Amino acid sequence: MSDTATCEYCSEIFEAAREFCPKCGKQLPQEIKATLVIEQFAPDCSKCHGLCCKALAFDWPHYKKNAGVPCKHLTDDFTCDNWGQLEADGFVECRSYDCYGAGQTVSKLLEEQHPNTWRTDERIQEAEMVIFQKVYTELFEDINKKSPRVGNLETAPGDEGKDAP
Repeated sequence: MSDTATCEYCSEIFEAAREFCPKCGKQLPQEIKATLVIEQFAPDCSKCHGLCCKALAFDWPHYKKNAGVPCKHLTDDFTCDNWGQLEADGFVECRSYDCYGAGQTVSKLLEEQHPNTWRTDERIQEAEMVIFQKVYTELFEDINKKSPRVGNLETAPGDEGKDAP
């Protein structure tokens, strides 16, 4: 990780520890990525808003859901009501999933700037999902040298809140 970040809007170079560009004031997912430290690469679900469980599409033989739709097992406090029996119920993907710290990093960033989460304030819902997908995708590509399947957050009218067919 470098000690500097570059603003994608105005190309200003500044300290990676800063949260906003000193020239234009913008904050970008790239800047979030630049502020990650090594220990943050390990996922910590207890500090996340269940972002992988909502922002990502699941296209598994046993369960399908669109990106932007919460998993049926995601609880109001962002935990999984099926965690103890994932393998028995065929959800092995959840146990092996790694967000590389994107979940807790995006959650922390938004908590510092806004007292609510996507669950309590619809105004930040889209932003939280889009930022998570972008940060996760960039980290995944940097580490794995390929693109992850995240799904499209745009759903057809009337599809909000529904599992995929």
